[in-house]
Amino acid sequence: MTDMKNIETILSELTLQEKLSLLEGADMGFTNPVERLGIPKLLLADGPHGVRVVKGTSPESGEPYTMNGEMEAATAFPCEAGMAAAWNTDLVEAAGKAIGRECRAFGVNVLLGPGVNGKRSPLGGRNFEYYSEDPHVSGKMAAAFIRGIQSEGVGACIKHYALNDQETRRMSVNVHADQRTMREIYLKPFEMAVKESQPWMVMGAYNKVNGSFACENNELLNEILKGEFGFDGVVVSDWSAVKNKLACVKNGLDLQMPGPSGQIPLLMKAVEEGALDEETVDEHVRRMLTLISRTAAGKESRAVDWEAHHDIAVRLAEEGIVLLKNEEHILPLKKEKLAVIGELARHPNFAGNGSSTLFPRKLDIPLDEIGRYAQVSYAAGYRNGEDSADLLREAADTAKAAEKVLIFVGNISSEGMDHTDLAFPKEQVDLIRAVAEVNPNIVVVTMSGSAMEYRQIEAHVKGILHAWIPGEGCGRAIARILFGETCPSGKLSETFPVCLSNTPAYPDFPGFKDDVYYNEGILTGYRFYDTRALNTQYPFGFGLSYTEFVYSNLRLSSKELRNGEELKVSFDITNTGSCKGKEAAQIYVADPVSYLFRPRKELKAFAKVELEPGETKTVTVTLGEEAFAYYVPHIHRFAVESGEFQILIGASVEDIRLSEALVFHSGHDVRAPLTESDLFMEFMDDNRYSEVAGQVLEALHMDASSPFYHLVLGGSLNQLKDLLGFLEIDNSMGDVFISCMVNRTPLQI
Repeated sequence: MTDMKNIETILSELTLQEKLSLLEGADMGFTNPVERLGIPKLLLADGPHGVRVVKGTSPESGEPYTMNGEMEAATAFPCEAGMAAAWNTDLVEAAGKAIGRECRAFGVNVLLGPGVNGKRSPLGGRNFEYYSEDPHVSGKMAAAFIRGIQSEGVGACIKHYALNDQETRRMSVNVHADQRTMREIYLKPFEMAVKESQPWMVMGAYNKVNGSFACENNELLNEILKGEFGFDGVVVSDWSAVKNKLACVKNGLDLQMPGPSGQIPLLMKAVEEGALDEETVDEHVRRMLTLISRTAAGKESRAVDWEAHHDIAVRLAEEGIVLLKNEEHILPLKKEKLAVIGELARHPNFAGNGSSTLFPRKLDIPLDEIGRYAQVSYAAGYRNGEDSADLLREAADTAKAAEKVLIFVGNISSEGMDHTDLAFPKEQVDLIRAVAEVNPNIVVVTMSGSAMEYRQIEAHVKGILHAWIPGEGCGRAIARILFGETCPSGKLSETFPVCLSNTPAYPDFPGFKDDVYYNEGILTGYRFYDTRALNTQYPFGFGLSYTEFVYSNLRLSSKELRNGEELKVSFDITNTGSCKGKEAAQIYVADPVSYLFRPRKELKAFAKVELEPGETKTVTVTLGEEAFAYYVPHIHRFAVESGEFQILIGASVEDIRLSEALVFHSGHDVRAPLTESDLFMEFMDDNRYSEVAGQVLEALHMDASSPFYHLVLGGSLNQLKDLLGFLEIDNSMGDVFISCMVNRTPLQI
């Protein structure tokens, strides 16, 4: 292979046709080689929770890549929603490293993951493939996952850039979102991951953003991603996302997948006629050659310790499982007579459908693993999405003879289709209610990649474990939680609402035909429920434990901050219970008074701590200036507003344990200049203008006792002209008053 370090030399030796061939795929998975210069092809493969590749595929085979065929067996890790619920970036990084090693074993150069899109609605069909409704959690998890993958010499491809938050009409939908919503919520995870972990690839999305397809969107690709974020890798299209090849090449897309496109002659003609600058082509090729150079170190196959990888999958599933209800301390279970009911106990929902489909090397079956701890009787309860009187009768008889009942429920999540509601399948609700009539000691285990409407069943059960889509270690992880070998420590990375009509994007999701409007703006996820004081079924950050944690002794490194300074936040956590456990502590920042509207509070840091019974540990996190900033559209950047902020330490967004105030002295002025259309009272309330406004009031011989005082204050400067006649003042003075106030020049009469 050619020494890829001398990229400029290689670039000079490439013909235009060869350059353009490097900018599109050879087939469904491989890029094009340039054999005469020793430039190898790369293999790009799914997916976010484990490598998904056809058996026998390798760059050396010479065979084209196809997605049809028997897949290699690999480790199936929990879905990203489950990973995020663990709140453990070290463990997520370990999973990424394991996947990277498996990629090398199968000859994969770039893994198409992680996904960090927003969970705008709990109906999103691919929510299971995304980490969180919160951009900070998503960004931190993605950065950790990318570090793990790329430490093995395999590229990570963060996706789907950007605002690809629904499956309905995903190939054509036009997303309408304002700049602040984009920057604070939907672009922020990409920004964090790019700046913290430098992924080698970013995948452009199918959808349009404010009228332009994501893969040909100059603002998204060139101005923001490559310019502001400093991304130096390759931008690849989602598969078949390219609509206008020439527009994509001009506006920032480096690699079209799959290929061949059949449009290389069109691009060559565009270069020859001056419609496409060859330097633009060269810049794309440099990025491709850099990617090939980066992956060169990962060419040699690595031995894989499959058992060790399975153990990571088990640990990640354990830490991501969320205990939502534990009435009368029904959990942990003892060695008692148990009924296990539900088809998912034998055939677990361990992976999503679509590009996340996985073929595990080893699958722990929940029914088998539970049987290692206790005497178990089993009933299907439902089968293939159907129930029947016979199945319900068998389940009730099985439950009646047991001390406690475990019922496994859940739903299927898939690429390509959004959910239509949050309801449990009818046959599962019928089953739970039928069993509850004969045995009240029920624990439900849910395998679902996103939020469910638990009010359907909550009153009928004493315990609820939300296990997400937990990967191949699901059986062992669930059993260890149920029987107390592991203390539950998962916490929700997304809000579980009371009902669909309470959700932020209702009824704007998924839009009408090819247009969707993000009318909820920045109030998405917990920002919506918390700010509007709406009840939730289970709030963001919530999760029960078998032990108790006490927070105390909050300390701030300073009570005053300035631009460029960092704040160290320290507090103590004590395990006051009787078993070892882990606690995911959350650090929120609140800006009680702000120029532009802000959510009530926002997550800015988190930490997971393991504690023995009676043990106390100090948690310390560092908050930079960005933790206090918000995007200010009229100055086109993030900025910090001077004033008081609250540092809030919580066990969930609704369970704040500690708080402390500080003052930020900022050099940023986030306020827009006032104009003739602004109200007189706004000039009076703004210290930039209040002195001149006072002079104008004095010239008008007006104070609070005047009958026109409130009329003047409540009107715009333009309206002031119309009032001068009533005040027996020459109308020509109106322009003088307005000029002085707008320009902040002293009034001289």
